[in-house]
Amino acid sequence: MIDFAKLAAAMEKAGGANADVTGVQGWLDTGYMPLNHAISGDYHGGAPHGRIMEIFGPESCGKTWLATMLMIACQKAGGVAGFHDHERSFIPAIGEALGLDTSPGRWFFKKPITFEESWSTFIKTTTAIRDAKVIDPTAPLVWVFDSLAQMVPAAKLAKDVTDLNMNDTTMLSRVCSAVLPGVAMVAERNNVTVIILNQIRQKPGVAYGSPDYAPGGKTRDHACSVRIQLGASRLMKEEGGEKVMIGQEVKAVIIKNKVSRPFAVAKWRFLFGEDGVGRFAVAESLIDFAVAKKLLEVAGSRVIWTDGVSYFKSVLARKLEAEGRVGELEALIVASGAKPDEEIVSDVAEETAA
Repeated sequence: MIDFAKLAAAMEKAGGANADVTGVQGWLDTGYMPLNHAISGDYHGGAPHGRIMEIFGPESCGKTWLATMLMIACQKAGGVAGFHDHERSFIPAIGEALGLDTSPGRWFFKKPITFEESWSTFIKTTTAIRDAKVIDPTAPLVWVFDSLAQMVPAAKLAKDVTDLNMNDTTMLSRVCSAVLPGVAMVAERNNVTVIILNQIRQKPGVAYGSPDYAPGGKTRDHACSVRIQLGASRLMKEEGGEKVMIGQEVKAVIIKNKVSRPFAVAKWRFLFGEDGVGRFAVAESLIDFAVAKKLLEVAGSRVIWTDGVSYFKSVLARKLEAEGRVGELEALIVASGAKPDEEIVSDVAEETAA
């Protein structure tokens, strides 16, 4: 009979003890329970600590807003958030209005010139935070990169525009291949949720499958534990005999998930105010979810609340918000055990195919 204890001792002497099993140490609330569940399999979960997550989609579909909500959740948990603005478009005042603390020490904001500078700064800064030991070692860090598509490799930037050629179109994919595997290890070591925002490009002449692709190549796909594809459709309203856009319905599909089941779907409403600034309509979105899961009955265009009274959705949402009772709606959803729908979508093409 094999003496496994003796064998284990020999193995440990030669190669050391077994490493700790990789696992998620905590979760960041996205601000919307169905999205939390779609990512983590738990309404009280969300984005995983210590992993790379990509959020990609067309312009103005809510990528930066979602990343901002995760930075806020990180700060509320006693952590530090960072934002690398490669698009030169982030407006701190909007983040502050949502609850983001932009004071030094709570938020780190940079506008890197090159791809390499951005990731080097990330590694040095998050390592310095952990080495300083001034925050709880279990407190999360969140670092947002907006966006991968706008990152310029140093070798490409050094060239004159007239010297650029076809090889330069795939340079981003190649530098991602060199850097992102190491970033994944740093994310785990420093307990950082790395959020890569990305854009959508289209490959011309595609007859079958999706023509869309997200820059960064296949290494990015493998390095990310979670990949969220966003899409948005317009919400219209009749005003003065004309249809006006009042917001968007955003749809998130978790097309890759190594922390829970893939292909879960979450939808929410994002409404625009008179000043043009958007707001996440949490209560209305939760009502939509509850109705879709038949947790609330409907009577025509009205929703019957638990008090037996029927309301228009917008009226019920405002009532719950004004009375501080959105938690009752959340509790109803959690108690039901209802889960988000699932949808398998065509993955985006590789960058090298473009």
